[in-house]
Amino acid sequence: SSGAITLTNGSQVVLNRANTGAGINTSQGGRVTIDASTVATNTALFGGGGIYATNSNTVISLTNGSRVQANRAANGGGIYFDSGAVVAIDGSTFLANTATTDGGGLLNDGGTLQVTGSSIFSNTAGQNGGGLIVSSGGAVTVTASSILFNGAANGGALYQANGSSDVTASCIVANSDTAVHYAGGF
Repeated sequence: SSGAITLTNGSQVVLNRANTGAGINTSQGGRVTIDASTVATNTALFGGGGIYATNSNTVISLTNGSRVQANRAANGGGIYFDSGAVVAIDGSTFLANTATTDGGGLLNDGGTLQVTGSSIFSNTAGQNGGGLIVSSGGAVTVTASSILFNGAANGGALYQANGSSDVTASCIVANSDTAVHYAGGF
């Protein structure tokens, strides 16, 4: 069943380990609200070092200076989400997250991502999408945000494979490889 998780007023989810979603795991759907709080230094063996969401009934919001920082996973170091999940990031930061394979900061595998007035900064991936990756028909909208100093073998800032991305009034600066890598699909 679905439920709700709310972090506010400087709450922290730190130093956890799991196979998936070491910090927060919402595989059953529900609402996750992170307001002025931090998800940091969590490690997942597979997906979603900081946050993991695999259900179309999942809505995640990060607002008011929230940070997803220094999390690690094979895929989606900061956050991994798919199956139609919706993630909205407003005035928040994804910083220094690491994926050994894809999506250092964020991995969107079929969901919807909206980034507004936020920073995706200094994340790394071993293969694709240091800052973020969108695949499996996922959609990304980035507005008035910064994607800076991210690194990956392909698509230092953004790697797009069978998804869509719309970047408006944003800075994409000093990322490794080609900043935005389009690998096909639409």
